[in-house]
Amino acid sequence: MWVPKNAKWGALNGQLLNLSYGTGRIFLVPHEKIDNQAQGGMISLGLDFPTGIMRGRFHPENGQLYATGMFAWAGSKRGDGGLYRIRHTGKNPNMPVKLEATSDGIQLGFTTQLDADVASSTRSYQVEVWDLRRTRNYGSRHYNQRKLAINKISLSQDKMTVRLHIPELKPTWGMSIKYRLSNSTGEPISGEIHNSIHKMPKS
Repeated sequence: MWVPKNAKWGALNGQLLNLSYGTGRIFLVPHEKIDNQAQGGMISLGLDFPTGIMRGRFHPENGQLYATGMFAWAGSKRGDGGLYRIRHTGKNPNMPVKLEATSDGIQLGFTTQLDADVASSTRSYQVEVWDLRRTRNYGSRHYNQRKLAINKISLSQDKMTVRLHIPELKPTWGMSIKYRLSNSTGEPISGEIHNSIHKMPKS
């Protein structure tokens, strides 16, 4: 579902969300299109509910999200059910809202200015990729899972966008980007994005 552009969710207005019945969490879905091919990833908002989450709606007057929850089968959150209000507290969410493939890596756009020294260190990130196998079975284990070396980091002038230069990166179904950063005031920022890359731009 989409966060309305006129909602009261601050930096997340206009963003795409995924409400997860299976995990009882809400995920942000940063995404892009390259040559009309959609691709992107998922990152948790850090909220944990006792039931699966589904059927969300933004209130037209107060601009906050209301969602129902339940458990019936095949979920990790087994509370009987609930009705939840998820509201913006006024604090910056301190998370990436943009995810873009580049010709030699990946680019992340954050909602806040980053500490330049921490953000510019390759040790602040960990990137893994893996293959999946399509079969008649439910799901697939990870095949050929491996870490990729980050050659260097480029930080934008406004200190809100980092570009990870990863020479070995190729289109992949499975990818994980972990980051341990801090913003310009020293507040820690950490998380993990799971994503797919179907196409990379040529330049």
